[in-house]
Amino acid sequence: MTVAVQWALVRGGDPVVGASVVATLGFLAGVVFALPSALDGVPLGDLWRFAVIGALVPGVSQILFVYAVQGAGPSRAAILIGTAPLLSVLLALVTAFGPEAHGARFAAGAPAAE
Repeated sequence: MTVAVQWALVRGGDPVVGASVVATLGFLAGVVFALPSALDGVPLGDLWRFAVIGALVPGVSQILFVYAVQGAGPSRAAILIGTAPLLSVLLALVTAFGPEAHGARFAAGAPAAE
């Protein structure tokens, strides 16, 4: 994906527009999958939080990803994206032993989830 993003940037594509299109398509796919829950009687008041997070988080991360490819190049950006599982485990370990500790069982399961 990083090479395709770099190719689009070389051709003069706007990073924010490209990232917004990808994020919008992802958000619309989420709406399609959430629609059965809304029709099944789940109150829409419970779903709006997920809709907001689903719109913001992938959109912002996608924009940052495109800027990373533009600034550092596709190889370096791909390596950075590859560190996400490690950072997830580290975050889980901090959560397990932090101020709101969940315990050793939680910490032991964190690497298994990746």
